[in-house]
Amino acid sequence: MNIARENHAEKIHNCAAVDENITGRGGISIFSRYLESCGVLSMLAYYFGRIRKSNKGLPVGEMFKQIFCFFMDGTSRRLTYFDQLAQDPAYVGAIQTKQGSMASSHSVKRFMKAFPYPLIWLFRFILLELFIWRLKQEKPDVVVLGIDLVIMNNDDAQKREGVKATYKHVKGFGALNMTWGNFVVDSVIRPGDKHSNHGQSVHRMVKRVVKKIRDRYRDIPIVFRLDSGYMDQSLFAVFEKLEVGYTVSGKAYSDINSIIAKMPYNSWQHYYGKGDVEDGRIWEYMELGDRRGS
Repeated sequence: MNIARENHAEKIHNCAAVDENITGRGGISIFSRYLESCGVLSMLAYYFGRIRKSNKGLPVGEMFKQIFCFFMDGTSRRLTYFDQLAQDPAYVGAIQTKQGSMASSHSVKRFMKAFPYPLIWLFRFILLELFIWRLKQEKPDVVVLGIDLVIMNNDDAQKREGVKATYKHVKGFGALNMTWGNFVVDSVIRPGDKHSNHGQSVHRMVKRVVKKIRDRYRDIPIVFRLDSGYMDQSLFAVFEKLEVGYTVSGKAYSDINSIIAKMPYNSWQHYYGKGDVEDGRIWEYMELGDRRGS
């Protein structure tokens, strides 16, 4: 991006695309500024400020900011890379932090170890608070939420306490995520051997989020989208009791395919897509009942 200024005034006169890359970290400064302006750092400092035992070291909000920027930069996944970044004036300037306030790898390790297990639950609370904030910003008339399991590959990690073999043939954890578009609304990290709908995690997650939306935003239609891993009658009963919509994709068993293939054409109905995403699409659908033996 080429930015021209008018007579040395602090005013953007024109923006245009260019072929050259000014820096590979061009977006990190915008991301850093966004973290500071959206209020998330203040929220984190408020809820996790107690883990700072004294005034020595970096403030909690500043530590979170540097860790987030480290993940966003993505150049290295090693904690020792914090020591290199602390000596890089370009990076220090990009994230808009003073040279003497850069975190070292040892300070990041101490920070991570300071979290007691019950305090980690607060991250889920903060995710929900950010979600409600975004709803109020965008004001949607319908909230469509997805639920899915994300497998984390920890095969290369030297220390991986608690990991289990997953269905993707790697040793790791399984993150049960509820998402709204590209944003994570809620998340639970579980051992990798726990299947998608293990225990009551999904039930509790759904109840919490629906209640939060209706209490803090407004009573609007809510729709959940899930895959066949969540095809469970007890979960459907939760959706029905909460009076929310849900779509769950099933497996294409051979006997079901056989039934569908024999259905006459006039038994199919049509849905004509509306809106920017589905404009022009036509869906053919039919209703049928099925009950598995187990």
